[in-house]
Amino acid sequence: MNVTLLQNGTRLNIARGYLSMVAVDNFLKRINHQPVVRILVPNEPVTVLIRNRKDACYLIFSKDKVEFIKEYNGEIDCELSGEEKMIQSILDGKIRLQEAIKLRHVQIECNYRTMLLLESFFWLQRVEG
Repeated sequence: MNVTLLQNGTRLNIARGYLSMVAVDNFLKRINHQPVVRILVPNEPVTVLIRNRKDACYLIFSKDKVEFIKEYNGEIDCELSGEEKMIQSILDGKIRLQEAIKLRHVQIECNYRTMLLLESFFWLQRVEG
């Protein structure tokens, strides 16, 4: 099942059980309306597997958009795993990715450059307030 946030901001209609869907939905809305994404994303898309104990999803960062998909058969650039509430906090920018890693709230498997790229996306798109 492929799901993408529409450019007009239409809410995703996604069944319960998907990983942090409210956080992912809100993150997609914020990031897809920011021109900074096109500047930061490398020429090749960056694929991130995000998983908790129950579920997994993929975020694909490309020059055109950031999208969420449930199933992906290609190679991934990064795997981020942890508790759902912590992943939500990272996506909302309430806690920095590197701090969550240092505190051992999440685990990440990727090169340092990809981790910094994700940190930038999550922090720049944080929820104010």
